[in-house]
Amino acid sequence: MAPKRVKSQFFRSSTPRRPGNLAAGKRTKCRPHQADKPTFHLSEAASNGSPPEKNTPLTIYVTPLDLLCRPMDTPHIINGWNGTLSNKDHQILSFRKVDETLGWLSNMSPHPVRFRTILYPTCEHFFQCLRFENEGIRKEILKKNSPMTAKMISKKYKDEMVITPRSQIDLDLMRTVIRMKMVFYPKLRNELMTQNSDSIIIEDCSKRGGESSKFWGMKLTEDQWEGENWLGRLWMEYRSELQGKSVVSSLDTTIWPGSMWTELQQTLFKKIS
Repeated sequence: MAPKRVKSQFFRSSTPRRPGNLAAGKRTKCRPHQADKPTFHLSEAASNGSPPEKNTPLTIYVTPLDLLCRPMDTPHIINGWNGTLSNKDHQILSFRKVDETLGWLSNMSPHPVRFRTILYPTCEHFFQCLRFENEGIRKEILKKNSPMTAKMISKKYKDEMVITPRSQIDLDLMRTVIRMKMVFYPKLRNELMTQNSDSIIIEDCSKRGGESSKFWGMKLTEDQWEGENWLGRLWMEYRSELQGKSVVSSLDTTIWPGSMWTELQQTLFKKIS
């Protein structure tokens, strides 16, 4: 029997069903996680966690804007990446499927997040919706049960995206999305923070095609990893920040087009007065 369509919060739906795994040809066994109680400074109405109720205002203080211009102590993560790594020379923390130990690092993991009044079944839904200003396209993305299908819908309307995929703004968008995820799931944030700071986080795209696979992740051939690994690098950047070794240095709040992005940026990285 085909899975039932999950309605988004645009249609006043309830908690979403678990997303499927189209890449594997079958549904994942992972159920949507309930958000932990956020430990960041939230508004009183938003501090009950699990994920926030509809119409809950979200005021999050993560990093003061006056700190964003400080240089990172780990510049190799962002600026010194040479595109190749050896399994023999590094401790590799790779993830490929959402039901793996580190599968929560994937945007497609079943961890819903809420922004404004909308509950997004996964961060992939959230990320793809933020690439558009067109409400109709956002609704179509949110109606899809599977994060992979949501991604395919986004590709269908690529000419209407208000950003260029894999651009600097796209990287800032991904940087913001993973922080939003950690706001609702502080246990995962703590798990990230306790990782070995010298370990390398890699999205394993060895079995994926497409030009974006080696941009966001890496491919393994024998003992050699190749790719830009931007998703892994953004996770390592955030881990380094959590461990007190760096702060975000490349966010530019003036280059984000679109009212939804501006609001998200002002909300998530609101300066503490």
